Amino acid sequence: MKSTKDWIEKHHVIIFGGILLFTIVVRMIALGEIPQGLHVDEAGMAYDAYCYANYGVDRYLYPNPIYLINYGSGQSVLYMYLAALCIKIFGFSITTIRLPAAILGIITVILSYFIGKKYKSKNFGLLFMALVAICSWHIMQSRWGLDCNLMSALVFMGIYGMLIAKKWWHYVILGCIWGISLYTYALAHVAVPILLCVLAIYSLWTKKIKIKELLCMLFPIIIFAIPLILFHLVNMGMIPKMPAEWIGIPIIPDYRSSEFNIMNIFQIFLHPIQSLQELFGFDANDYNAFPLFGTIYYISIPFAIIGFLKGIKAIGKSIKEKTFHIDAVMTISFIVLYLSLKTVQNISINRINSIYVLLLYFTALGIVYVVKKKKQILIGIILAYTICATCFLYYYFGIYGKNNSNMSFNHDIIPLTQYLEKFEGKRIDIISYAVQPYIYTLLANRESPYDFNSTKQEANTTKGDYGKYYYNYAEIHDDMVYAIKYPERKNTDFENKLKEAGFKQEEYLGYKIFYQ
Repeated sequence: MKSTKDWIEKHHVIIFGGILLFTIVVRMIALGEIPQGLHVDEAGMAYDAYCYANYGVDRYLYPNPIYLINYGSGQSVLYMYLAALCIKIFGFSITTIRLPAAILGIITVILSYFIGKKYKSKNFGLLFMALVAICSWHIMQSRWGLDCNLMSALVFMGIYGMLIAKKWWHYVILGCIWGISLYTYALAHVAVPILLCVLAIYSLWTKKIKIKELLCMLFPIIIFAIPLILFHLVNMGMIPKMPAEWIGIPIIPDYRSSEFNIMNIFQIFLHPIQSLQELFGFDANDYNAFPLFGTIYYISIPFAIIGFLKGIKAIGKSIKEKTFHIDAVMTISFIVLYLSLKTVQNISINRINSIYVLLLYFTALGIVYVVKKKKQILIGIILAYTICATCFLYYYFGIYGKNNSNMSFNHDIIPLTQYLEKFEGKRIDIISYAVQPYIYTLLANRESPYDFNSTKQEANTTKGDYGKYYYNYAEIHDDMVYAIKYPERKNTDFENKLKEAGFKQEEYLGYKIFYQ
């Protein structure tokens, strides 16, 4: 063990560089191609980002929106603004709109090293960094543009800031980071204030922070929070809708405040197996975790539990001795975030993503504890994680990456739309089981949001008929082209009627194209 430790310390810089290079490669390579296509929420964000980058409004013509309507249930705006900036710099592409997720994922890996190095050791920093770098969940969430995918990075930055801040202006910057984190996801509106209150009490108790420094942090948080407070007051009907001249505060048709219920926390104790699956397993969404690998690899479970128990012990000791300790901070953050995020119904891995880097910290603690007890096991642990990561990368970039029938990411409507442009002067009806197909035609044609809104057939956010495009219209007109795709690939009564009416047929990307 000693020789292994010495070897790691001797080659510290090379190992750090190797982990960093691995991190960048697996988060950037083929970013626009894997996952194939665009998730419906990713596509909604992408079109809003395109609109803002080129017209200064979102797709519903709100200038500088503080929240997006999306398809009616809303979407946080930070990712959209970052994607719009990338579009301004690099132009529009799938790679461009996924850059914010990849960049913040890489930053998270780097910060994990510096946290471990500063408060533990250089070797612990490398271990923590390596665990985040190879983590299946973290790689997956760093490769596509969902608004909540930024929450884990911003919350981790905030926790890092709480650890390193010393001067008053550090706390001002820290307050800005926490304030910006409120725009990563709606659940941050609940989780972040609760976490900040608990961490502030702990920091005051352990004399890490003074009242003056706390106020320096609190002031920018309040400034950032004011627009969101107004947004919630408007949508709860407590104040009238505000004019959207300089800032957009939209009315969300499907405002989801009813999803929050503190009694949901008790589900942890009523259904402990389900809670363990949320932490280490998978859910119904294949873009969060694969059943074969789980969130942080199943091999991590015993180490994470050991590390968490050490963190609980650190909290007791830290409070008793009034000493500020990183293990206590990480454990308090994990407990508070998990409990506060559990207040929402229909929990999923992407909704509670801010806890997983903390789980990886516990995993690192557990590995160090086990290796100290039995030094020979280190090589076995390294080998086991290497096998897990290798198998995951093969599956993700190979089997999963080449699967173009993935229902979570639509890959065919954008090229289909471009193909259908050859039918000049025709209206187009796209008939399929695709979710919100109109957003993909908007992206394919780079439609102006003003043209979209002036030609929309309905104001309903989930019915996107506009201009010459219709979706699941299924009425026969000679001036209409029909692109039909069903998973069964069987002829329907409507297809038979089109044939009887003399429509010609061709195929493209699995769609049956009917036209006069």
